[in-house]
Amino acid sequence: MPNHLCVVAPARCLALAVLLAAWSLSAQTNAPKHAWLLPETALPEDTHIELNLHGGDYEVRPSHSGSISVTETRNLQSTQRPTTIHFGVRQHKALLTVDPPTGEHSPHVVIELPLCSDLNLHLTAGELNFTSPRCMHTRINLHAGELIANIGPASSYSNIHTSVSIGDIKAEQLGQSKGGFFNSINLNGAGPRTLSAHVGSGEIILNNESEPHVQ
Repeated sequence: MPNHLCVVAPARCLALAVLLAAWSLSAQTNAPKHAWLLPETALPEDTHIELNLHGGDYEVRPSHSGSISVTETRNLQSTQRPTTIHFGVRQHKALLTVDPPTGEHSPHVVIELPLCSDLNLHLTAGELNFTSPRCMHTRINLHAGELIANIGPASSYSNIHTSVSIGDIKAEQLGQSKGGFFNSINLNGAGPRTLSAHVGSGEIILNNESEPHVQ
């Protein structure tokens, strides 16, 4: 008796081969794809950085190389348009605009920032996980969505001001939380830095953690 299954049941083997091929293609299609949108670009520490972010899922964190960079992770089965990015530096000001597609398979965008003198971040809507890159003055404005702000030690700030027009501010590690309408939390300290964060409709989660470790 032949010991090869396909000799006994070729039709069954063909069906199995088709099934395995389809499974392999599906696994490749569902695998995440990582891409550079902006390669690492060095900036001096006295740079003023302006981020204009269109709706999406973002993470902003410190750079390990003293450079600004942008990467994205998206599902390979996504047929959405590419993420649009514009970046320019003039004198001591850097302007970065990111416009990803929205929808079920929208990408996760990671922006790494170096030390800077000032950081202005504007996000129309979405989710922002922000870990302070230790800029001297940081201003964040989110029209609608969730802001998770990992600010490092509160002792490094002279002022921290957060406000939400409609929604919650959760700063449990700082001993304060508020919900409802037109809420704000204002903290003063002896450090040199300042932070101002506002969300129109949504939520601010303020984490007072030790200075973040740059990976």
